[in-house]
Amino acid sequence: MKMTYTRLLRYVLAAFGVFALAVAVLFAILKFVSTLSPIFSFHSGGYNLIELFGFGLLSLGTSQTLKLLEER
Repeated sequence: MKMTYTRLLRYVLAAFGVFALAVAVLFAILKFVSTLSPIFSFHSGGYNLIELFGFGLLSLGTSQTLKLLEER
């Protein structure tokens, strides 16, 4: 099977999507822990730039993963 650049790019973006999913789960756990005790609070609320970037990367990686699954 010949690997084209677009297919390789889709694999890379899908890997970033999986990474972004792990980061989103980590943020959700940290936010939950921060509600239990104010000691663990790491920001004062709202969406910061890292979260927005993570959600954007998650949606891009998810769409590329779905495209790869459709090709099979």
